[in-house]
Amino acid sequence: MADMANRLGIAVVAVTHLNKAGGGSKRSALNRFAGSVAFVAAARAAFAVIEDLDDDERRFLLQAKDNLGKKCKGLTSRL
Repeated sequence: MADMANRLGIAVVAVTHLNKAGGGSKRSALNRFAGSVAFVAAARAAFAVIEDLDDDERRFLLQAKDNLGKKCKGLTSRL
């Protein structure tokens, strides 16, 4: 897929979910993406949307990985 994207000059966006190993787990966000960690390792950037534990209607969009630019602050939104 990476070869095709390079050849065509396009971006590929994949959507997945975090696995259930969260909670009290000390695993990093990169190790929580469902499927193989190889998918996240191959990506240039990865973001996670998580719930605010104090507000059921609020969500955070957080940078999990980005090797194209500098670290950025997260964004919040409400449903």
